Amino acid sequence: MGLKEILDDISRESEELNSFTFSSAKIESENKMLQAAEEIERKREEKKDELAADIKRRRIKLTAKAELDAYRERQKLEVNLIDNVLDESFKELIKEINKNRENYLSFLKKLVSASVALIGTLPVEVSLSKDDAALFNEIAKDFKQGDLILAGSAKMSGGVICSSGGSYVDNSIENIFEKQRPAFLKMISEELA
Repeated sequence: MGLKEILDDISRESEELNSFTFSSAKIESENKMLQAAEEIERKREEKKDELAADIKRRRIKLTAKAELDAYRERQKLEVNLIDNVLDESFKELIKEINKNRENYLSFLKKLVSASVALIGTLPVEVSLSKDDAALFNEIAKDFKQGDLILAGSAKMSGGVICSSGGSYVDNSIENIFEKQRPAFLKMISEELA
């Protein structure tokens, strides 16, 4: 074998090696591109799933917020309705008081007697509304002279405020009504339910 044949063999083997190396590199490159494409597709699917989960969370959150807002608005409307009903009831109570003055005088006498019993110290100062001050003498007839003192008029719709020393009892119509407010609220709430 001559030098030319050896060089041809080397050249041929080199070409075969280059061809094999190029084919291997091409296959490896194609495999890497395929793996990269699969990775991109997997990440795209993950992002798609994350986005769908995020949309679902936001939808649930927005729905819950809308339901809470609607519930709060309903509660606010119910409270306003109840307040209006109570205000109207109070106005009706005052009208009823003014219709039958004899019953009202009897009611005031009972309030004063209960207040005197609670305070326990005489004399007791009695405050009445401006409109009721004229009834003081009728109320005082049920007590010994000097046991009750007209303290003047107080800013109230009716009822009495009695005091002696450091003690006082607020039996104004407003205070009595306010003390009964929880019972009224319960009754109205049950009617609305």
